[in-house]
Amino acid sequence: MESNQGSLQLLILTLTAAITGGMAQFMANGIWFGGLSGVLYALTGFLWLQGERNHVSDLYLLRGLMLLTVSGLFIRWDEQPGIAQVAHNAGLMTGLLVACFL
Repeated sequence: MESNQGSLQLLILTLTAAITGGMAQFMANGIWFGGLSGVLYALTGFLWLQGERNHVSDLYLLRGLMLLTVSGLFIRWDEQPGIAQVAHNAGLMTGLLVACFL
């Protein structure tokens, strides 16, 4: 992504996803959380939507992988709700929204 769209856009996506995912997890569970998995979900959502919108782009994610990612979110939701699920969902939504505007 960085070589295709530039360092600034990667930085914007990373910081936006880290802030929104962290704030969502903080509001759901308090101060005891950490990690950047929400940023990985944001990158996943961003790459998938960029590939769907621009079929000739070098940025894409296979539909099956996106289906597996979203399925994993729903499957794990019932096991331990609240354990990073909020950050994962917020990250994915952030990636999709940023892809709409970049």
